[in-house]
Amino acid sequence: MVDSNNDGDFLGYPAAEGTFDVRSRGESYSLYALNFVKDNSLYTIMTIGTDKSDFDDFVSSFKFTN
Repeated sequence: MVDSNNDGDFLGYPAAEGTFDVRSRGESYSLYALNFVKDNSLYTIMTIGTDKSDFDDFVSSFKFTN
């Protein structure tokens, strides 16, 4: 089940972020995902079972080097 989504950018590249409610074996987990396009590649950063703040910290740690 998709809880929310939004379009925007990530490091200047087109991006979409989503929050999902995932259920497995009677348990419920939050899944956070960020998809972005850089050049001709689609990248996905995803966590499951973490807090949103942990996901945001994880995403903010990504950088591209030349």
